[in-house]
Amino acid sequence: TENTIPQPPPIPLDFEDNSDVIALRSAIAILQMQARNAGSDVRRLRDVKERALRDPEAFLGARERGEVRVRDGGFGPSYESEDEDDDEDSEPGMKGDHDVKMDGEGRDGSAEKKGEEWLLPRMQNVVRCPPINWSQYAVMGESLDKIHKDQLDRPVEGTPQRIGPDGNLIYGGEGERREHVGVYAPYDPMRDKVEVKKKNAKR
Repeated sequence: TENTIPQPPPIPLDFEDNSDVIALRSAIAILQMQARNAGSDVRRLRDVKERALRDPEAFLGARERGEVRVRDGGFGPSYESEDEDDDEDSEPGMKGDHDVKMDGEGRDGSAEKKGEEWLLPRMQNVVRCPPINWSQYAVMGESLDKIHKDQLDRPVEGTPQRIGPDGNLIYGGEGERREHVGVYAPYDPMRDKVEVKKKNAKR
């Protein structure tokens, strides 16, 4: 017989010092910042579009001069965020652009530097979920009991499989999850309805 090493007892997860938790929180924080930047970028595109529709000749002239271009920048926001807390994360060359508003002010270009009214937002590099070995974690205790109770109260009914064109069975999905009333239960007029078949009308 082979000697098996007993599995060590589970250790409660420390949400303050766990490296995976810290990585996930950092990714979520960056995604929230990118979501705010995406809203600013959409408003910027809307402003440039409206300005071009109001003055097509100015737009064509700016395009010939090369002023209609994507703003230079690296990772993260392409324009300064609306929040004052994000000013520290701005590019060094953008420190003097605090008068540029993204909330609709200065659409005529008066509040923007000359040559910057046609700048377009830069595409963001969306943060992905950090690689985590999920097999080292397990759901135990009260959380696991809640999952089991929900599965017993609302079991998965399932959907019949169907035969595909190649003759193989195709998975039909989990189906609905309705509250399980048991094998037998008292008649409930609010839940149980008796189907009454209509008699054929006499000719």
